[in-house]
Amino acid sequence: MNEINDENALEKLKYALLHSHLKELDLSFNNIGTGGTRQVATALTQISTLEHLNLTHCHITSKGVHTLFQVLAKNTRLKELVADRNDFEGRRLRVLREFLQGNGGLQLLSLNQCNLGEEGASYIAQGLYKNRRLRTLLLSNNSLGDRGLQYLAECIGSSSLEHLDLSKNQLSNAGVVVFA
Repeated sequence: MNEINDENALEKLKYALLHSHLKELDLSFNNIGTGGTRQVATALTQISTLEHLNLTHCHITSKGVHTLFQVLAKNTRLKELVADRNDFEGRRLRVLREFLQGNGGLQLLSLNQCNLGEEGASYIAQGLYKNRRLRTLLLSNNSLGDRGLQYLAECIGSSSLEHLDLSKNQLSNAGVVVFA
Protein backbone atom coordinates (compact mmCIF):
# COMPACT_ATOMS: atom_id res chain seq x y z
CA MET A 1 0.00 0.00 0.00
CA ASN A 2 1.36 3.40 -0.93
CA GLU A 3 1.16 6.32 1.45
CA ILE A 4 -0.17 9.58 0.01
CA ASN A 5 -1.26 11.17 3.24
CA ASP A 6 1.42 13.85 3.54
CA GLU A 7 -0.21 17.29 3.12
CA ASN A 8 2.54 18.52 0.77
CA ALA A 9 2.16 15.47 -1.46
CA LEU A 10 -1.62 15.92 -1.48
CA GLU A 11 -1.28 19.56 -2.50
CA LYS A 12 1.03 18.53 -5.34
CA LEU A 13 -1.45 15.87 -6.43
CA LYS A 14 -4.25 18.42 -6.43
CA TYR A 15 -2.13 20.86 -8.46
CA ALA A 16 -1.23 18.15 -10.97
CA LEU A 17 -4.88 17.17 -11.35
CA LEU A 18 -5.93 20.76 -11.91
CA HIS A 19 -3.37 21.19 -14.68
CA SER A 20 -4.03 17.96 -16.54
CA HIS A 21 -6.31 16.62 -19.22
CA LEU A 22 -6.73 13.21 -17.62
CA LYS A 23 -9.62 11.03 -18.64
CA GLU A 24 -8.77 8.27 -16.19
CA LEU A 25 -7.29 8.43 -12.70
CA ASP A 26 -6.43 5.36 -10.64
CA LEU A 27 -5.46 6.06 -7.04
CA SER A 28 -6.36 2.58 -5.81
CA PHE A 29 -4.49 1.09 -2.86
CA ASN A 30 -3.12 4.45 -1.72
CA ASN A 31 -3.69 5.62 1.81
CA ILE A 32 -5.18 9.01 0.93
CA GLY A 33 -7.67 8.97 3.81
CA THR A 34 -10.09 11.79 4.53
CA GLY A 35 -7.61 14.61 3.85
CA GLY A 36 -6.60 13.20 0.49
CA THR A 37 -10.22 12.59 -0.42
CA ARG A 38 -10.95 16.26 0.23
CA GLN A 39 -8.01 17.31 -1.98
CA VAL A 40 -9.16 15.03 -4.80
CA ALA A 41 -12.76 16.27 -4.40
CA THR A 42 -11.60 19.90 -4.60
CA ALA A 43 -9.68 19.15 -7.78
CA LEU A 44 -12.70 17.33 -9.25
CA THR A 45 -14.76 20.51 -9.04
CA GLN A 46 -12.48 22.00 -11.66
CA ILE A 47 -11.47 19.03 -13.84
CA SER A 48 -13.76 18.72 -16.82
CA THR A 49 -12.08 15.81 -18.60
CA LEU A 50 -12.07 13.00 -16.02
CA GLU A 51 -14.34 10.09 -16.98
CA HIS A 52 -13.01 7.20 -14.86
CA LEU A 53 -11.97 7.39 -11.20
CA ASN A 54 -10.69 4.46 -9.14
CA LEU A 55 -10.42 4.99 -5.38
CA THR A 56 -10.34 1.33 -4.32
CA HIS A 57 -8.95 0.71 -0.84
CA CYS A 58 -7.88 4.31 -0.20
CA HIS A 59 -8.93 4.37 3.48
CA ILE A 60 -11.81 6.71 2.74
CA THR A 61 -14.08 7.04 5.77
CA SER A 62 -17.63 8.35 6.04
CA LYS A 63 -16.29 11.92 6.41
CA GLY A 64 -14.31 11.66 3.19
CA VAL A 65 -17.12 9.98 1.30
CA HIS A 66 -19.46 12.80 2.26
CA THR A 67 -17.17 15.41 0.69
CA LEU A 68 -16.45 13.28 -2.37
CA PHE A 69 -20.06 12.44 -3.18
CA GLN A 70 -21.21 16.02 -2.63
CA VAL A 71 -18.79 17.14 -5.33
CA LEU A 72 -19.54 14.24 -7.66
CA ALA A 73 -23.29 14.90 -7.48
CA LYS A 74 -22.64 17.95 -9.68
CA ASN A 75 -20.19 16.22 -12.03
CA THR A 76 -21.83 15.10 -15.27
CA ARG A 77 -18.60 14.07 -17.03
CA LEU A 78 -17.60 11.16 -14.77
CA LYS A 79 -18.83 7.86 -16.24
CA GLU A 80 -17.25 5.31 -13.89
CA LEU A 81 -16.51 5.44 -10.17
CA VAL A 82 -14.89 2.51 -8.41
CA ALA A 83 -14.55 2.99 -4.66
CA ASP A 84 -14.40 -0.60 -3.43
CA ARG A 85 -12.99 -1.62 -0.04
CA ASN A 86 -13.50 1.65 1.82
CA ASP A 87 -15.40 2.12 5.09
CA PHE A 88 -18.50 4.19 4.28
CA GLU A 89 -20.71 3.22 7.22
CA GLY A 90 -22.46 5.84 9.29
CA ARG A 91 -25.02 8.60 9.13
CA ARG A 92 -23.22 10.37 6.31
CA LEU A 93 -24.38 7.70 3.86
CA ARG A 94 -27.43 9.76 2.98
CA VAL A 95 -25.12 11.66 0.63
CA LEU A 96 -25.35 8.59 -1.63
CA ARG A 97 -28.99 9.49 -2.29
CA GLU A 98 -28.16 13.08 -3.30
CA PHE A 99 -25.20 11.86 -5.34
CA LEU A 100 -27.28 9.42 -7.38
CA GLN A 101 -30.15 11.89 -7.78
CA GLY A 102 -27.89 14.72 -8.91
CA ASN A 103 -25.33 12.96 -11.06
CA GLY A 104 -26.43 12.71 -14.66
CA GLY A 105 -23.38 11.10 -16.24
CA LEU A 106 -22.34 8.12 -14.12
CA GLN A 107 -22.91 4.77 -15.80
CA LEU A 108 -20.97 2.46 -13.46
CA LEU A 109 -20.77 2.66 -9.68
CA SER A 110 -18.78 0.05 -7.79
CA LEU A 111 -19.02 0.09 -3.99
CA ASN A 112 -18.05 -3.50 -3.23
CA GLN A 113 -17.03 -4.20 0.36
CA CYS A 114 -17.77 -0.70 1.71
CA ASN A 115 -19.74 -1.65 4.83
CA LEU A 116 -22.95 -0.06 3.51
CA GLY A 117 -25.45 -2.23 5.36
CA GLU A 118 -29.22 -1.80 5.21
CA GLU A 119 -28.98 1.95 5.65
CA GLY A 120 -26.68 2.36 2.66
CA ALA A 121 -28.96 0.19 0.52
CA SER A 122 -31.90 2.39 1.49
CA TYR A 123 -30.14 5.59 0.41
CA ILE A 124 -28.91 4.03 -2.83
CA ALA A 125 -32.44 2.85 -3.63
CA GLN A 126 -33.84 6.32 -2.98
CA GLY A 127 -31.22 7.80 -5.30
CA LEU A 128 -31.94 5.29 -8.05
CA TYR A 129 -35.55 6.49 -8.34
CA LYS A 130 -34.35 9.70 -10.01
CA ASN A 131 -31.18 8.46 -11.73
CA ARG A 132 -31.69 7.57 -15.40
CA ARG A 133 -28.08 6.96 -16.48
CA LEU A 134 -26.59 4.39 -14.10
CA ARG A 135 -26.36 1.03 -15.89
CA THR A 136 -24.08 -0.99 -13.58
CA LEU A 137 -24.21 -1.08 -9.79
CA LEU A 138 -21.80 -3.34 -7.91
CA LEU A 139 -22.59 -3.80 -4.21
CA SER A 140 -20.97 -7.12 -3.37
CA ASN A 141 -20.04 -7.96 0.23
CA ASN A 142 -21.80 -5.07 2.01
CA SER A 143 -23.98 -6.89 4.56
CA LEU A 144 -27.11 -5.47 2.94
CA GLY A 145 -29.27 -8.30 4.27
CA ASP A 146 -32.84 -9.06 3.26
CA ARG A 147 -34.14 -5.61 4.18
CA GLY A 148 -31.47 -3.87 2.10
CA LEU A 149 -32.31 -6.14 -0.81
CA GLN A 150 -35.97 -5.23 -0.43
CA TYR A 151 -35.14 -1.51 -0.65
CA LEU A 152 -33.25 -2.11 -3.89
CA ALA A 153 -35.92 -4.40 -5.33
CA GLU A 154 -38.56 -1.71 -4.89
CA CYS A 155 -36.74 0.70 -7.18
CA ILE A 156 -35.32 -1.64 -9.82
CA GLY A 157 -38.34 -1.35 -12.13
CA SER A 158 -38.01 2.42 -12.35
CA SER A 159 -34.23 2.47 -12.69
CA SER A 160 -32.00 2.21 -15.76
CA LEU A 161 -29.88 -0.59 -14.25
CA GLU A 162 -28.80 -3.42 -16.53
CA HIS A 163 -26.30 -5.10 -14.18
CA LEU A 164 -26.65 -5.39 -10.40
CA ASP A 165 -24.17 -7.39 -8.30
CA LEU A 166 -25.46 -8.27 -4.84
CA SER A 167 -23.23 -11.27 -4.16
CA LYS A 168 -22.00 -12.00 -0.63
CA ASN A 169 -24.61 -9.87 1.16
CA GLN A 170 -26.00 -12.30 3.75
CA LEU A 171 -29.26 -12.83 1.88
CA SER A 172 -31.77 -15.52 2.79
CA ASN A 173 -34.42 -17.16 0.63
CA ALA A 174 -36.91 -14.58 1.90
CA GLY A 175 -34.72 -11.76 0.64
CA VAL A 176 -34.11 -13.29 -2.75
CA VAL A 177 -37.85 -13.93 -3.23
CA VAL A 178 -38.47 -10.18 -3.57
CA PHE A 179 -36.71 -10.31 -6.94
CA ALA A 180 -38.69 -13.30 -8.18
